[in-house]
Amino acid sequence: MATASTKSGASSKGNGAAPPGIIDDAALAGGPGMESRTPFPDLEAALGLEDEGITVAELLVTVACRKPKPTEFFRVHPDPGMCRAAYVFIDREEIGSECYFVMPNARPYLTEHLRPVMLVSCINRQNVAFLWPIALPDPGANSGRQNRWGSSALEAMEVAKTSWVKMTAGQGSYRVFVAENLDLPEPRWPERSFGELLNVAFKNALIEDQNHPIVKRLRGLV
Repeated sequence: MATASTKSGASSKGNGAAPPGIIDDAALAGGPGMESRTPFPDLEAALGLEDEGITVAELLVTVACRKPKPTEFFRVHPDPGMCRAAYVFIDREEIGSECYFVMPNARPYLTEHLRPVMLVSCINRQNVAFLWPIALPDPGANSGRQNRWGSSALEAMEVAKTSWVKMTAGQGSYRVFVAENLDLPEPRWPERSFGELLNVAFKNALIEDQNHPIVKRLRGLV
């Protein structure tokens, strides 16, 4: 019996059969056929990577009203018409302290909360435009004198009209740094007027009259 068992094992090895539990190519032979056609022979065309002569223009749907971040280099639009003085309200109770534009009809109801600023058109290295509200001297406070934060911000604004600058907070004033690479490309300003930037920036942050929820909240009416 032992001899028969040995012969059986030798026969199994000799005919090329796979050991039990191992799936080899022979086991897969004769399986169901599959088409070798790829679903997307031209992948770029399927993904729409070819422009096919189509040109696109970016829609200006948001314009932030904020000061420059301490980590970003920015420029200021050199056109004097691209900045204007205005009254705003900074809502410190909201996350991010949103800036609201205050229309003339609402100003008498927010006298003690109004903040005079210079709204300046800026752009960063990613060509993202934003409005920078630089605090101006308040005739009703500090004898109308400009503080060091405001004066240093105005100085940074002037430098940024011709150079890429970065601004960080220092001891009582802003520190201004000019980009070391003097060959950085010029910014690509959006073809929009200051009025258009203003309307986009404050489309959801506009206080028009005494019926605005913020006015009612500050007057204790709600």
